[in-house]
Amino acid sequence: MANYYSFTVTEKTFQVSDIAAFRKAFESLYTDMEIHEGKDGKIWISGYNASMVVFDDDDNQIEIAEIIQSHIKPDDYAVIQTVGYEKLRYVDGAVYVISKEKVLVETLQSMTNKLLEQIEEDWIKVPE
Repeated sequence: MANYYSFTVTEKTFQVSDIAAFRKAFESLYTDMEIHEGKDGKIWISGYNASMVVFDDDDNQIEIAEIIQSHIKPDDYAVIQTVGYEKLRYVDGAVYVISKEKVLVETLQSMTNKLLEQIEEDWIKVPE
């Protein structure tokens, strides 16, 4: 089996209520995710071989989106993109939109399915 490589990047920066607490939430996680803070207090995360699903010291599966959601300011939202591949035989990706109220995720596969449904509907409606 080939190695799987993933990359994560913030598309829209965001603000958290307490940057120290946000950083602390990442301390026990097995991830190469980096947390960056701008002079304006906005946060972005990124990393090579950094996934939105990681494990902690007790081998529990942790969703990075849930950590962001618990720390993000109530009037803000984040947009995170992640992609990955295994020898280019398997390629996937997702976009996360994260607010205090909800986490929305759209994967490449789910978007592909939606587009296929649209094109198939258009083909059915083709006039004779």
